Formats: sequence, structure tokens, C-alpha cells
Amino acid sequence: MLDPATRRFRVGPGATWGHVAEKLGARGWAMTSGNYGDVGVGGLATAGGIGYLARAHGVTVDHVVAAELVLADGSKVRTDAATEPDLFWAVRGAGSSIGVATALELEALEVGNVVVGTFTYDATDAAGFLLRWSRYLAAAPRRLTSFPFVGAARRGQGPVAQAINVWADDDVDAAVAALEPMLGLAPVVDQRAQLVPYGALVPPGDSRHVGQQTTRIRSGFVPHTTEEDAAALARLLADPAVQVLEVRSMGGAVADVDPAATAFAHRRQEVFVSAWGTPGAAERFDAAWSAFAPHTSGLYAVYTSDLRPERVHDAYPGATYDRLAEIKRRVDPGNLFARGLIVAPAGSEAGRG
Repeated sequence: MLDPATRRFRVGPGATWGHVAEKLGARGWAMTSGNYGDVGVGGLATAGGIGYLARAHGVTVDHVVAAELVLADGSKVRTDAATEPDLFWAVRGAGSSIGVATALELEALEVGNVVVGTFTYDATDAAGFLLRWSRYLAAAPRRLTSFPFVGAARRGQGPVAQAINVWADDDVDAAVAALEPMLGLAPVVDQRAQLVPYGALVPPGDSRHVGQQTTRIRSGFVPHTTEEDAAALARLLADPAVQVLEVRSMGGAVADVDPAATAFAHRRQEVFVSAWGTPGAAERFDAAWSAFAPHTSGLYAVYTSDLRPERVHDAYPGATYDRLAEIKRRVDPGNLFARGLIVAPAGSEAGRG
């Protein structure tokens, strides 16, 4: 803890969100974070962070106030809004292209308990459910954030959606008023709601990581869900190559920030969608996503296994890419940091694709 008065805290290498949530929760604070407790703080807080508090408090990078980096030449630099502002802009959304973050400082939120409603739906009419859900969330109070996970039909059972809905404070009456209409989005199989500390959503997970994720994932942002978008999502879900659709509501505080303010530029879209592929069906999965992709605008750089170099322009569109490429030319002209969807230095061969 650096400054209790401003709720500023410091996180070092190897920290995971579950442990951070525990520490912050002891003070009645929280930070919008990854979905699971074993998600690393550094990777998410330098990439975006579309968490359970996103519509109320924005993405995680919006709360980063300083970073300490090791650059490609081995030099160490501290960056914030006043010191190396270009690096501060870049590290909030494209950190992996710029350097190694050895410490991050963030300002915590005054969030203690939250209301969590977990609703399970019969999603046989997947298109109808997703359209009704997206329209409701687009107009819902910003204290409400919702993440439906829609499982494909298997072994004679139709599609099922489980929505994790988080009201970002302890006002139970307001939460109930916002959650009750969601019970009419599709036939409800199960429902439960409780008032819990934010940390209960992301308990620490200390299981050993033994390798890279092998499931193929694709992601994209949907600007405003139309009937055509919802129908395309339902077709995607119905393809045997797709196991699960994960859908996240955006808008609210995410959209309050100018897309040019950070390297995470996807601010105006209402929905984030990711698809998880069936093992052994890679080509078909790629084809299924390609059919849906025209309904999206951009992708989340750290939430995809499509690492073709041309995809980096979808992750960092237009002027965001150009600014990142110039910063990269200055701090990593040899493109040392080149793993994943990485912006190449301006003027380099890698940057001319």
C-alpha cells in the first residue's frame, strides 16, 4: 500500500487477482479485474481488463496510475502521466509490445460488497436471448455488468446460458430492481442472488500452471447488437466446432473514456464476444468464426489465439497503431518484444505488412 488516502496500491511481478482482491477487500476496496483469481495482474492491467465492474468503473487500465518498466535495451524507467507520458499511454493496453512491467501502481475503488445474481437460462432461442440481453444491458444502470456464458447443444440437451450479473455496490433494492427484468429474457432454469465481498467473485487460485492454453479462442467487439448480429451469433453457437460463447457487456464507464486516451481503444462497442473451439476441429472453428467476424469491430489482443500479424491492426486500430509503432521504434527498434499480437516498430520490415 502506497497511499491509503488516495487508495493507491503497488503490485509486483507474479501477483494474481485473487490475492490482490483479498488484500483490498480487507480495507473495503476492490479493483475491476480478471474473471478468475489466478489471472495475472501484470498481463491484464497492461492489456485492458474487461471485468465484472466494467460498466460501473471502466476497464482495469483506467485505474493504472504509474508503471515501472524494463525496456529492450535493459534500461529501467518509471512512467506516469507526467513522466514519459507516451510510455504511460502505451502500457495501458499494449504493454507487451513496449517492455516488461516490473511494478504497477493503481488506485483502488471504494467497493466492498456487491450483489451477484447468477441466472441459468434455456437458450434454445439463442438469437432471441442474446438480442434481448444486449438490448437490456445497453439501457441498464451502469452499476450492472453481465457476463453470459452460452454452451452449445450437446447429447440431446439444448443450449444453456449462465449469466453472471454483478451490481457494483451493496444497494440490494436497486440491484433487485435491475436484476428482476433479466428473468424475462428467456426461460429460467435456475436463479440465485447474494450479497458478497467482491473478492468472493475471484477467489485465489494457486494451482500450478503447466503450459499454454490449448483451446482455440477468437474474440471481437460488437458495436451495437442487431437482429442480424444475434442471428449470426446463434449460427456460430450451433456449429459443432464451437463449445462455448462468452459474452460481456460493455458501455457505461468503459465508454466514458476517449478511445485515444489509452492504447486500449475499444471504447464505443456495447458487447465483447469470444468463442471457444472444440478440440480437434481447428479448421472448421476458424471457418465458423470467419463467417461471424464481419459482425465485429476490432478484437482484444490478449483474448485470441489468432496471432497472424495482420490481426494486430484489429487489436490496435488506425491512429492507435500508428502511435504505438512510433513509440516502439523509439524504445524497441529491434522488436525484441515480439511474442503474441505485437505492434512492430515504425519503418521496420515487420511493420510493413
